Amino acid sequence: MAASPASYTHSYFETARDFNRSTHPKPFLRFLLFGTEVSAEIADIVCTLRLLRDLWQFVRAGKVSGRAGDLCRSHVSNSTAVFSSMSAPCRRTVLLFGSTGALGGAVADAFAAARWRVIGCSTSGPSSKQNGGNRYPSKWASPLPPHARIEVQPFPQMSLKEQGEEIARQLQPLLSTGPPLHAAICCSGGFACSSVHSENFLSEAEQMLEANCLPALLCAHAASVLFRSRSATAAREAPLVVLTGAAAAVQGAGGARPTPTMLAYGCSKVYVHHLVQSLAATGVAAEARGGDGLAPQSPSLHYRVVGVLPAILDTAANRAAMPSVAEATRENKWTKCDDIARKLVAWADGAEEAENGALYVVKTTGGATEFLPTCGSERRT
Repeated sequence: MAASPASYTHSYFETARDFNRSTHPKPFLRFLLFGTEVSAEIADIVCTLRLLRDLWQFVRAGKVSGRAGDLCRSHVSNSTAVFSSMSAPCRRTVLLFGSTGALGGAVADAFAAARWRVIGCSTSGPSSKQNGGNRYPSKWASPLPPHARIEVQPFPQMSLKEQGEEIARQLQPLLSTGPPLHAAICCSGGFACSSVHSENFLSEAEQMLEANCLPALLCAHAASVLFRSRSATAAREAPLVVLTGAAAAVQGAGGARPTPTMLAYGCSKVYVHHLVQSLAATGVAAEARGGDGLAPQSPSLHYRVVGVLPAILDTAANRAAMPSVAEATRENKWTKCDDIARKLVAWADGAEEAENGALYVVKTTGGATEFLPTCGSERRT
């Protein structure tokens, strides 16, 4: 059962909880406070909002400073975002593969905060993380319509074709109502580090295929079918598809970089890079052939597609895997998942331009993160 709005209020402000319970225990007193008979839950929310307003006025007036002031600002900002998300209907929908991971969880949070409906998709069967990385169902309470999650059995228990059909089957009722699907993002992924002569190489290669390549194919196919069926859109910008590659496997103008010490991982990420560029080039290639080519002409795409290529993400798993890395290096050179999440929201909303077919290398220096495009479709001839 979903928690009531009051429970989220209580989790943020214990003082507000005690104040509310002692201040309006009786219906008659609630009538005096609000001018009409209201439930205790509604009174709880209204009293807490008043407390937030008074607290914010104190902060703005400079009467709360230092660390206490920073904490007050943080609590007020977070609580305001939660109340805004609860009260306003979602504007658009995003289909998010890998929503239980560190990056996927950050992306889900960012889109939920921007009033997008998040449909998480797992291609590895039921998750055992209990919302550990998939935070949006508990943090963003009851948007309109509610966030959702679909799960399919992993490969090879289901073939890739069967997975795609099951995803489509579960998506159909979710997308029949509510805001339109306007983005499909794949944050699924895995890592392995071995050379070609390692005894684990072949098993790791299979794992990388399942973790990095197959979810990207499912995301691309689902997006292509769904966006193509929507021949016209009221939005100014085309829908967005984002696939996750790796900076370690690209060099120069989008060419592949050798990865001899992590061969299976590098091959799987180059596969994703090629998928991004091929999707973006679909319409271009059809025009270039002009009808004389042997292959059937491909229809123009009704969406934008880009790749995001981070180097090292600042996640709990990476910190545990590399404990000897200095904290200064982590803070200055590792990329925060929230930085990528905010960029994806900006691209999807059209607030920032995403070049179709570009592979964006994510580079963090001195704690500042840049997205450097390589090999966009407009640069191809």
